[in-house]
Amino acid sequence: MRPNDNNCFVIIHLRILVHQVPKIDIADQYLLCYDSHNNLIKPRGETQLITPPIDTKLDSKNYSFQWYSATKAQVENDPNANLIERQVRPILETTQPGDYTVVATNKSTLCRISASTVVVKSSPPEYVTAEILLPEFSSPNRVKVNVAGKGDYEYALDDGPWQKDNILNSIHYGEHTIHVRDQYGCGIKTLKINIIDYPKYFTPNGDGYHDTWNISSLKSQANAKIYIFDRYGKLLKMLEPALKGWDGTYNGQPMPSSDYWFLIEYLDSAKTKKQFRAHFTLKR
Repeated sequence: MRPNDNNCFVIIHLRILVHQVPKIDIADQYLLCYDSHNNLIKPRGETQLITPPIDTKLDSKNYSFQWYSATKAQVENDPNANLIERQVRPILETTQPGDYTVVATNKSTLCRISASTVVVKSSPPEYVTAEILLPEFSSPNRVKVNVAGKGDYEYALDDGPWQKDNILNSIHYGEHTIHVRDQYGCGIKTLKINIIDYPKYFTPNGDGYHDTWNISSLKSQANAKIYIFDRYGKLLKMLEPALKGWDGTYNGQPMPSSDYWFLIEYLDSAKTKKQFRAHFTLKR
């Protein structure tokens, strides 16, 4: 409205056109996987991020495009900064990590919209080693996992949850599998370990659970020998870890509930011949 010469007002009708701006549907992050020689590789499994190209999903018939190797704030501060020459399509193919911004201009309305993303670089584990932190016959044990590679890795024991810490705790005796994966999904490696320890008790009652006693974590050592004694030092049984365990009898007669001692001859992780003595409990 505006006043006329007689201080009256007239009404002028205006038509306002509002053009809705579509959203540029690109992901917040994309993933590039590289091997140890810095060669681009395909992810070796299910990834948490998608891989390029970066697709705006807009039609080039309706929009023109400018791509920048910069953040959105950098582009707004300087529209000519880090402009990627000759990149005018709605899709950007890239093999380099970093920040990327696209500015799309509607050819009819000249309305401009923009969006940014980050392309991250990662690598699968090259090889994995494990360091058992406590001596043999110290269960539960702890293991430090060492990884060679340029990624950011996560660790899991057997079917347990993934964790960022490379120290795995509360590992009981026996064989286990350590899993190491790149956090984005570029690749995964596994490693078998064996924690040497012995059962602290057994219950030879025929129910199928803990009916015999043996040190199965040494079953891979064909020359290992186990000698079982009563509390007075009498030899009751000689075992091999890979064979059937002691059923709690001597000369066919059940031995009473008590503590029994054993001596084991084995090779440690350094392949040094060693002996270990301890006791376990027979429960009836």
